[in-house]
Amino acid sequence: MFKKFTLVCGLLLVVTTAMATPFPWVQLDDTPEQCPVGQGAHITYGADSIWGVFPNSDSDETYVAHYGPLSTSQQPPSGDWYVLDDPLPMGAYTYHTGLTFQWELGSALYVIGAGDYAEGDAYLYWYDSTWHDYDIDEDTEFVLGVGASIVYVPNSGYDAYNQVAGYIYCLPGNGSEFWRYGIEPGQADYISVLGIFPPSTSTIADQTPLFQWTGMSNLYRLQVSTEPSFSIGPFPIDDVVYAPEYQTASKLGNAMYYWRTGTPNGLDWTWSATHNFTLEGGFVQCSPIPDSVANGAALAYEADPWCWVDPSIIAFVGGGSTNFYKYDVLTNTWDDTLADTPKPQYAGTSLTTNDPMEEFGEWPGASFGGSDTSDRPWGYNVESNTWFEYPQEDFDAFPMTLGPGASSGGGLRPWSYQTFGSQGGTHTHYFYAIEPKKIKELLEGGSQSGDARVGNMQARVIASFDGVEVEYQLPAAAHVRATLHDATGRQVGALDAGEQQRGVHRLSWNRKSEGTRLSSGAYFVLVDVGEEQARLKAVIR
Repeated sequence: MFKKFTLVCGLLLVVTTAMATPFPWVQLDDTPEQCPVGQGAHITYGADSIWGVFPNSDSDETYVAHYGPLSTSQQPPSGDWYVLDDPLPMGAYTYHTGLTFQWELGSALYVIGAGDYAEGDAYLYWYDSTWHDYDIDEDTEFVLGVGASIVYVPNSGYDAYNQVAGYIYCLPGNGSEFWRYGIEPGQADYISVLGIFPPSTSTIADQTPLFQWTGMSNLYRLQVSTEPSFSIGPFPIDDVVYAPEYQTASKLGNAMYYWRTGTPNGLDWTWSATHNFTLEGGFVQCSPIPDSVANGAALAYEADPWCWVDPSIIAFVGGGSTNFYKYDVLTNTWDDTLADTPKPQYAGTSLTTNDPMEEFGEWPGASFGGSDTSDRPWGYNVESNTWFEYPQEDFDAFPMTLGPGASSGGGLRPWSYQTFGSQGGTHTHYFYAIEPKKIKELLEGGSQSGDARVGNMQARVIASFDGVEVEYQLPAAAHVRATLHDATGRQVGALDAGEQQRGVHRLSWNRKSEGTRLSSGAYFVLVDVGEEQARLKAVIR
């Protein structure tokens, strides 16, 4: 009876250039004395610096500091730590913190945290030379818990009619809820249309907007309604003012609004045209992540910033899970088909991408909490949906384990940065850098390989810049035939090796095999050996 075994192999990265000595971890200046690295600490990259948030239980305060300015030099980075003059507003030790940087419009550091000054109370803070805060309503929004994490996502549609400068996405922790906060543009980025604000059909994030219009009168009446006919009251706003502008005193709820202005006409009013806008202020709930979030959860933004292809968020859920998810920003949906993480996600796990404005196509990186000193950082290849560990022969192992509060942050090419969290229950101040971008140079040409075992036959495919090669081991003499197929299933090559003896054999196609050039992309190799078949995936870059 004919038996067919079909396996899709995992991909392993093959280093094409051997290095004489491993790339080392470079120890930098310790974090400042008042900035311990323990539970709740995080680092991130922004504005040519590494920023850190450091809850300090001894002083009952949370400090923010930045290291830099960083350099694009190939030499080990040098810089200094600078602690912001003021701790986080309210000077409290914060629990369940998260950290991200708005690297595009506005350039601000965002911190989320719950303080012990009011149990359950939580704030989103941002710093743009001074501190601002948003009080999270625990009744209508959420309560922060274990595993809280945030990430900045730019708004690719930002313009005069979509005046949300970007979003802060948040996993609050202790559950599967997922929220986003619309960022208001700074005053310098404020946009009016022909002197009208908010302009018709616009979307804004400011819950206390400054209404503006044009006119020469010394008396106006502003009406704001949630229905276009203004026939149903009471109105959120119905006030008389003496200039063509009005500052909202209290927050408006999220909704579509209609507004108009009137000038006196005897005992009546002459009304302007009606304008409308949509308010998306504060936190808005999004589709929940398909898992419960715990300590070790992490978020990172992943997209091509030059053409805004597939803006997405990648997420760990922590709690020792190996689940890995991707959130599509445009469709508000989660993809749960990503490859599991190679290590469990415990406290001290972090997920990072490098400066998204520097260049696209970089691999996200991860460091897994609880790793022992034989472990290295890992990378995720978006195209092939596979994880790879930094090659043992080319990168030093972690100098120490990754404890609670450990965090990684991508920086300017070629460096990435790492703190190591608490060790044995005691916080640390260690701060290191390494050159993970070197892995790109080592793998120039995109060589990838995979293995499959089919019955008693071991097969291996090696895809390189020059083409595809299959190596297989026969336990006994057999008739061997192999075919090469592109991603659509179309056969692009075939080799009939005939009867072969027991032992190791190779079949290969180069880029001009059979007169057909193999272009970059994914291929599948089917190797028939008697009544068995191996199916292996290869990628040519």
